[in-house]
Amino acid sequence: MIHHDTQQQRATAGSRIPAVITGRLPAAAAVIALAILMASAREAPAPPPPPERIHRIVSLSPSITRQLVDLGAGGLVAGVTGYDTTLGRNVPVVGSLIQPDMEAIIALQPDIILLSEEDNSTQITERINATGIPAHTFSRNANFNAIGNNFIELGRLVGREALAAEKLAAYRRRLASIAKPAMRPRVALFVSHNPLIAAAGASFVGTIIEAAGGENIFGAFDIPYPIVSSEYLVTLNPDIIISIIPAPDRYFIETLRKFTHITAIRRGAVYHIDPDMIGLYSPDMFLKSTELIRSMLRNAD
Repeated sequence: MIHHDTQQQRATAGSRIPAVITGRLPAAAAVIALAILMASAREAPAPPPPPERIHRIVSLSPSITRQLVDLGAGGLVAGVTGYDTTLGRNVPVVGSLIQPDMEAIIALQPDIILLSEEDNSTQITERINATGIPAHTFSRNANFNAIGNNFIELGRLVGREALAAEKLAAYRRRLASIAKPAMRPRVALFVSHNPLIAAAGASFVGTIIEAAGGENIFGAFDIPYPIVSSEYLVTLNPDIIISIIPAPDRYFIETLRKFTHITAIRRGAVYHIDPDMIGLYSPDMFLKSTELIRSMLRNAD
């Protein structure tokens, strides 16, 4: 069972940092659920194409909402999921990320529904298609290039492709200008403390660590967010520890109190990073997260 504080942090992050542990269905129930989903996928109609002009958007991803704001199109957003506070204003909530409310979406009469493949494991895409409202699904955001492609695609949808290209070029220049450390500090970044869940090399967050000039000590894992033990963390001996959970210095000092020789503990190089920054799949937040982590790495230069 995940600690309440951890659940709250992960809920706040929404789809931005993927939930890793949500419990497991018994084998028979999982097979039945899969069969139902496959059947509904065969029967559900495909969504109609996007309209030429979009005036009202329901965004089912905080990351998409953030990109719309960056493009000056936040005013087009007519509905969002819970915990999506990107707009900074009251917007109708159309259910949660896990279970969007189709009736609430239909009542808003949007021109289009926007969602991401990052969320397809939880969102019922077939039900969205069945509303008859045009929907557009953006591909996964494995790295900055993928984010950039989706940003341009979104700009094209909302009539701001030139602006998207201009902004993306500026973000690329700033990323390229970030000075990498001479020696790559070894970084451990966590999205949960109980259990201890790390951002591995296969994760979106892992690419931010690399862009900042760090070496992800969990880079060899082939799953994005593995559960690791504190003993394994001690063995790897990171130079820097970063966590989306508040007050990580207190937690790791207490957890690893017998291992004061760990470089990150000895140097006081244990930092908190806002999940609403590092967890949003948008070019500007990728850049800001990279710059922030680079500043943390300077303690190990």
